[in-house]
Amino acid sequence: MYQTVGHDAVHLVAEAMQLPLYRRVITGLPLNQAAEYGDRMPSPNFSAPTTLTAGSPERDETEDLYELLMMVKRNHPDVEAVSVGAILSNYQRVRVEHV
Repeated sequence: MYQTVGHDAVHLVAEAMQLPLYRRVITGLPLNQAAEYGDRMPSPNFSAPTTLTAGSPERDETEDLYELLMMVKRNHPDVEAVSVGAILSNYQRVRVEHV
């Protein structure tokens, strides 16, 4: 799901704009490749996913985006939106909306 083209220069854009940059190594796999991704309404008993470690069950790559956004929210609680370049990809859009 995640593109890597140009990622090696994005820190320069953040620097030039004097904005913080958050990155995360993707450890999950594209397990759920269906057109829909999960429930639209979170369960009342939902807990944040844990980090994938050796010997643990596999997780979907979308959970890495969730964890990254949780880190951003902890450091910037006023953040209310996410902008992505998934203009023509319903696959990516659905997953970002789900997170």
